[in-house]
Amino acid sequence: MSECVLRLMGESDVHYVRIQDGDKRASLNSFDTTEDKVNWLGHMMDTDKFATISEADLKTLEAIAAQLYEEGQSELPGNFVMMVVLREKWPVGSKAKFKVKADRVGAAHTYRLVICPSQQLDDLLDSKALEEAEMRALGAQLPAFKKAKKLFANSSALHGFLKQAGA
Repeated sequence: MSECVLRLMGESDVHYVRIQDGDKRASLNSFDTTEDKVNWLGHMMDTDKFATISEADLKTLEAIAAQLYEEGQSELPGNFVMMVVLREKWPVGSKAKFKVKADRVGAAHTYRLVICPSQQLDDLLDSKALEEAEMRALGAQLPAFKKAKKLFANSSALHGFLKQAGA
């Protein structure tokens, strides 16, 4: 991989992260677990928080996205990866457990990360090709989204996408 583009999509915000070989990203000592990273990332990409994100938080967000990509996707072919961070439904009777997880990173919800199948693009600067790759990646994930829609009952983004896709 010489360069890769991550399309990070949250409940209300979307952000591109470019990764190149040899990128040095900030260390993330404040997040102990992958779950904390995902919850913080989801929180920052939810309810228009991204519009007022600080430069330091943006760098942390991009570093987390890059780390999650490297942990879960880096061996698969393709230079465009769609990562979707969605609110998860808290089961009745276990809200206290989920609230503790969300509170660790200052979030109001807990989130799940879905990494869509990677796509290979010839030109990572071509906005039309990026848009088409995004639709292919989301389309490939559609059956999994349909199957797990109860898990994401609090996700307005997923339910809007499923409605738009006719599912």
